[in-house]
Amino acid sequence: MTKSAGLIINSFECLEYRAFQAILDGQCAPGESVPPVYCIGPVIGGQKGDWEHQHECMSWLDSQPSGSVLFLSFGSLGVFSTKQLKEIAIGLDRSGVNFLWVVEVLNHDSVGGFVTHCGWNSILEAVYAGVPMLAWPLYAEQKMNKAFIVDEVKVAFPVAQSEDGSVSAAELEEQVTELMNWEKGRAVRDRVIAMKAAASMIDGGSNSSCTRQVDSVD
Repeated sequence: MTKSAGLIINSFECLEYRAFQAILDGQCAPGESVPPVYCIGPVIGGQKGDWEHQHECMSWLDSQPSGSVLFLSFGSLGVFSTKQLKEIAIGLDRSGVNFLWVVEVLNHDSVGGFVTHCGWNSILEAVYAGVPMLAWPLYAEQKMNKAFIVDEVKVAFPVAQSEDGSVSAAELEEQVTELMNWEKGRAVRDRVIAMKAAASMIDGGSNSSCTRQVDSVD
């Protein structure tokens, strides 16, 4: 990549400040010249005008209180066993939280939480919409993404997985209840709202201003 004329990345500086700084400081390729890095994100689809009034689930969402619905999506390649699907259903039922599974509706006002497989597009959509996440990685780079959004950016709660990647109904119930409780989930919710504000500032604030804005919610 050091031989390229520039790097175009679907992200924004406030979200991955340490990574961008490491690239610009030459830490990723010691002794090499670093090409310009262009942060053009978040580049996402599914804006409100694209889905509004196109499906009956939208009418149901419109009838729910703001931030009260849990949204679940595991990407186009996410596959679960019958046993795991039953565990998900039981955990959601026991949590008592209203939920919507699969449809991409993150920008709706009633959505207050997102169970995600930690794909990068899904993460950007959630941050852009200001929705906190439950991180449940399935494959590829998603475990790394989980560590990033849970431990570094702190906009998500993790779900404990067994060695085969499955999650019990009891674990899902506990984490869903934690996330959707406005008091217990306040720190994560405040962080993702700060990130949403930063994502909206596409006119280009400095790295230092990004850091101050996000750290102010700690």
